[in-house]
Amino acid sequence: MEIGVTIDDQSYTGKSIQEIVDKNSITPKNVESLSITNGNLEYKDLVWLGGVTDHNVKFRNLKRLTVDLEHTKMYTETGEETKALPAYAFSGLNNLEEVRLSGVKELGSFCFLNAGNRSSQGLEVFEISSVTKIANHAFNGAKFTVRMKTLSLPNAQQCF
Repeated sequence: MEIGVTIDDQSYTGKSIQEIVDKNSITPKNVESLSITNGNLEYKDLVWLGGVTDHNVKFRNLKRLTVDLEHTKMYTETGEETKALPAYAFSGLNNLEEVRLSGVKELGSFCFLNAGNRSSQGLEVFEISSVTKIANHAFNGAKFTVRMKTLSLPNAQQCF
């Protein structure tokens, strides 16, 4: 299984985000833009990316995040295909300013914990139109910019 990503406007493919970073000598703390564009995404990629389990946030200065599940298949730890981001998926990405999620149906608890709270402007762009369920505390501690004019959730049916 391979995953396709774009890191700071350069496209890569590999078995995992970690393999792509290691193989191409990318310094994660210097990355400002990450797009997951195609292929197969596993939950372990998200755990590694956000530093959820070891609190060692690899992409600590990431400003722009795109996850395209319309062209990417995502799998849980048990190998089941899913459109749900797990709890704490991006909780360590405190410098986020732009988030675009397409094809994502659910946001887990604390998914964006403290997102944007270290950015000078906070989250300014937040496009999550395909999301139908938002778990409790998904945005706990997140900082949204005063310049954000609207947050549209046209398909949200359940926030729990």
